[in-house]
Amino acid sequence: MSKIYLVTLRWIETPQNPEMIDALLAPFGDWIRWNGWTWFVSTGWVPSSLRAAIMARLKSNDSLIICELTPATLEGWAPPWVWDWFNTRWFPKPTLTPPPPPPAPTLGDLLSGKKPWDK
Repeated sequence: MSKIYLVTLRWIETPQNPEMIDALLAPFGDWIRWNGWTWFVSTGWVPSSLRAAIMARLKSNDSLIICELTPATLEGWAPPWVWDWFNTRWFPKPTLTPPPPPPAPTLGDLLSGKKPWDK
């Protein structure tokens, strides 16, 4: 099951390069870049995997924090599309499928005049 994480960087030694982080996050799932140092990532991966991928490209004086967000802990002011992004990941709409059709009558049922709903 996917979780949503806040990923935030402090660029100290590494030149700020949000596009590099975009590319690193792509294999992990869906994400939003909030600004040049903050991302929201929806993924089934554990935070340590995200950390390892990102820190491999940063220098030792740069900083990285990854924390899980939940509906109960998220509060703020953002455009509607951002809240839609969160809600569709936390509360996906179930896929409704129609029930299977009733079984076809057998040759014996047809010859005996028995109706499928008489079973």
